[in-house]
Amino acid sequence: MKSTLRSISLMATSLLMACGEGAPQQEGAGLPTLEDSHAALVAPTASISCSSTSTDITCIGGATGGSPLYRSQWSRTMYFDGEVLNSPWGDGSATYSESCVTPTSGNPPGYSIRFRYRVVTAAQEVSNVATGPIYACE
Repeated sequence: MKSTLRSISLMATSLLMACGEGAPQQEGAGLPTLEDSHAALVAPTASISCSSTSTDITCIGGATGGSPLYRSQWSRTMYFDGEVLNSPWGDGSATYSESCVTPTSGNPPGYSIRFRYRVVTAAQEVSNVATGPIYACE
């Protein structure tokens, strides 16, 4: 890969000099480096931040690293009557909201819920799964 980049750099320099332009200040200036290519191949890292009111849960997802142009995906985990139910991943925006009425004093929760967030890049790189806290709902 490095020899290919050097060859391209030498050809570009020769072409610039033939057109009356000076050689670039640094070898390979303006060309992608091996480090740039490696950084683009690293999967992004997802994060999540959630808050709740007495009737709603709102989560905001974010990501860093990897190739830009992230596609946000959400999944929900419900805990009900001793069972754990995971919904399939679905595309969405970086913000997700859902109704969850907080149990009133003396009422046991009907179910608990948490949200999971990940991103997929245009190069199909999938991030880690960021998991929000568990909320009790009526």
